[in-house]
Amino acid sequence: MTASQLASILQRKNAFLFDLDGTLVDSSSCHDRAYHRALRELRPDLEPGFSYERYKGWRTRDTFQDLGVTADVEVATLTQAKQRNYLQEVESGQVDLLPHAQELLEALQRQVYRSFLVTGASRRSTDAVLSHLRLTQLFEGVITGDDIVHSKQAPDSYRECVLR
Repeated sequence: MTASQLASILQRKNAFLFDLDGTLVDSSSCHDRAYHRALRELRPDLEPGFSYERYKGWRTRDTFQDLGVTADVEVATLTQAKQRNYLQEVESGQVDLLPHAQELLEALQRQVYRSFLVTGASRRSTDAVLSHLRLTQLFEGVITGDDIVHSKQAPDSYRECVLR
């Protein structure tokens, strides 16, 4: 795509919706380690067969339920452990911006385009990543997995963003 083609597309838009993990930030290995650590600590029987690749974009609790964890208390405990492990990854600087992500967001903001973040991640994890990478001020609004009933691939998060 040429610069003039891109400029033409941008002129017809006024708002952009971005995903977080894998779109703006490189976090897959951090999520993978966080899941494995939680499973190793609390459900070692599930850890050897776990592959994060299958669950990219899923909410944490939905992942554990899909793995066959049915008790609400156990799902909550595993979810808290995974999220705690992921926050440690964020705080230790393991989550990085993807190339040109910040430049794109800043350019959109300078041109007075509206930017929103729509992610299946938890509010706590999302806020930690945005704060750590100094991206918070680049979004007019943020919708997380905590704000909706059905996670992606369902359209709930996008509907919620449009309705706000």
